[in-house]
Formats: sequence, C-alpha cells, structure tokens
Amino acid sequence: MITVTTAGDNEKVTLAISDTGAGIPEEDIGRIFDPFFSTKLFRFGMGLPLVKQIISEHLGEIKVESEPGKGTTFKLIFPVRWIEKK
Repeated sequence: MITVTTAGDNEKVTLAISDTGAGIPEEDIGRIFDPFFSTKLFRFGMGLPLVKQIISEHLGEIKVESEPGKGTTFKLIFPVRWIEKK
C-alpha cells in the first residue's frame, strides 16, 4: 500500500510518500542517491539521483526513513518561497 501525505507551515511544505514494502537495508540507505547504485540486475540506478537533483534545484531536500520488513518513507521538503507580503 502507498500513502501520500502533505504538511506545511510558514517556512516549508512537506510531501511524504510511504509504502509498506520490503524496506531498504540499513547498509544501502547511504548509497541510494549515488548515481549507478542499484540492487537490481540490469538496472541503471539513476532514478533517485535525478529526483534528488531536481529537488535540490528547487531549494528542497529529500529524506528517507526505512525499516526492513515494514516499508519506506520518502519526505520531500520544499521552502515556502512565494509568501505574499502585506
């Protein structure tokens, strides 16, 4: 199952995408944003590095929380840049 949630305040907007899949092993968490890293055969490992780059270009950040056997959550956090001044 996939769950999408949002949250926000005056400083940032957060989009969280969670699944109840197999999770990511702890030893792989630090490498998932590295170009060409993949645990699957015949894969290029460019998806998450590109996502991280695009988020960074929008002054955001991406965080990952995962527990093997329970699932993974990616949090995309963006600053609120266009605040109307009165």
